[in-house]
Amino acid sequence: MATQVRTRRKKRAPKIELSSIFDPRAVFFLEESTRDEALTTMVNGMNVGNKEIFFKALLKREELVSTAIGSGIAIPHAKLEELDRFFLGIGIVKEKGIEWEARDHFPVRIIMLLGGPKGAESQYLGLLSQTTSMLRDHRIDLIKATTPEEVAQIISLQEVYGS
Repeated sequence: MATQVRTRRKKRAPKIELSSIFDPRAVFFLEESTRDEALTTMVNGMNVGNKEIFFKALLKREELVSTAIGSGIAIPHAKLEELDRFFLGIGIVKEKGIEWEARDHFPVRIIMLLGGPKGAESQYLGLLSQTTSMLRDHRIDLIKATTPEEVAQIISLQEVYGS
């Protein structure tokens, strides 16, 4: 007689879509010339809880390794115990871009600022994956966007069509 062995699987956290954590009021058309200035403008314009603590967490993350991933894109991100939700802000630099210590040395034109609670690693990684996928497919569209509504439409289309 065969014995059944039951294994417990960890419950998967529900997938979070980018559009559910994105607020069009968190789109910034930036004229700042440095990484820290751009991050300051974005953090101050977003609902991120304690702005000072979140800003310091972003800088601490940047000290580990630059969040500029190349091709003019940076994805600064931080997780904090104090946060109870995920959020996304998008910065678009219309002019020459910002020096951000990218491996390819290209200045950053798109900043995807992501924050969320500690302890939600699988959801956090899923959001980072969705963000990089959306940027791969729509980097030029975002650079060309001129309104927060256009940016929201790009994010929505990515979720509907996957490209």
